[in-house]
Amino acid sequence: MEFLLVALAVGFFFLNEFNGGMLGFKPDIASSSLAFGWLAAYIVGKLAVSDRDTLAAFMRGFLLPVFPAVLIGLGQFLGVPFVLEFTRSYVSASNFEAVLDQGGTLRAPGLVGHWWSFGGYLVGATAVAVMSLSAVRNGGPGGRALPGAALFAALLGLVLTLTFAQIIAGAVVLILSLGPRLRRAQAIVALGVIAAIAYAMFGARFEDRLMEQSVASTRIGGIPSWVPSTIAYRLYVWTSQTIPMILERPLTGWGSNVYSGSSVATAEAGRSYPQYLIWQSPESQWFGTAMSHGLVGLVSLTCLLVAVFAILLCARRTPVALPYVAPLLWAFSSQVVAGFINPTITNHGFSLVLWPILGLLVSILDSAPEMEHRGHSRLVRRD
Repeated sequence: MEFLLVALAVGFFFLNEFNGGMLGFKPDIASSSLAFGWLAAYIVGKLAVSDRDTLAAFMRGFLLPVFPAVLIGLGQFLGVPFVLEFTRSYVSASNFEAVLDQGGTLRAPGLVGHWWSFGGYLVGATAVAVMSLSAVRNGGPGGRALPGAALFAALLGLVLTLTFAQIIAGAVVLILSLGPRLRRAQAIVALGVIAAIAYAMFGARFEDRLMEQSVASTRIGGIPSWVPSTIAYRLYVWTSQTIPMILERPLTGWGSNVYSGSSVATAEAGRSYPQYLIWQSPESQWFGTAMSHGLVGLVSLTCLLVAVFAILLCARRTPVALPYVAPLLWAFSSQVVAGFINPTITNHGFSLVLWPILGLLVSILDSAPEMEHRGHSRLVRRD
């Protein structure tokens, strides 16, 4: 995994340098070094665990930021003045600011800056909370109070984003990871109470958002009017703009931050942009990667994600890792699927969770023989 991450990081860096020289722009260091950040997070997760106590401590510490993040998201959702001012001043959230200026439906972008990214982070946090609860249930140290509270906070935060794909992803992680335990009467009652409270507090906003998403399109670009507008505009953007732009530079793409050219205010002077660029987002992880890094970058990213999936499937066959792998597997799968309609892997949301927790899981796999030999009493990493 380290080799693939290094290869992707170096490849993305040189692709940006090449595109910058060809298209007349200075590569953005944050975009060029994105995969290096993934590598660092992966290594931190892999080195942080040495026994069951440090494993439990790592996951619990990882869950602590969920609480202030969701609290800020609640303030954004409710339009609390000082939270809105804080968001304008310290969070890069242009879409949220546009909604504020236009008087639209407020959705929580958290500290990540966008409701989709914030939702991805919370899907990952849901997975980590379930992992921590599973560890306790299987004899691990610590109690259930902190991971249980973090799970509730993450699910609440998902509702605050009003992003249905991420809300569904969180529900998938919860239901498929906990499995038979959710069929208990107490669990059903608890979930019912939570759903009733959420609807009582946010039902009207939720219904408004649902109507926005399900309203029939007005024959956007010749797309039939019965197609919901949330799908119709994506189909129109892909067919009329994104795919033609990709075909102009199919191998290496248009470089990082290419969508800055969709607005005169953000366009870089002297940079060559594709002629079809109008919409400000690719509305897809896979089209977005092809736009910025071409088919070379898309194939490289796909190979990395296939390797992640292989690790998770391998972990399912390892008894020591089994309590931890299912939540991350379902969270990862949900984000890969959601990537067909929005960037989910390369944004600053789910990736904040994926790479350190994947490193943690690999550390568990590396230590599996020793754990089994010692009766699962300790994790001892092999160097």
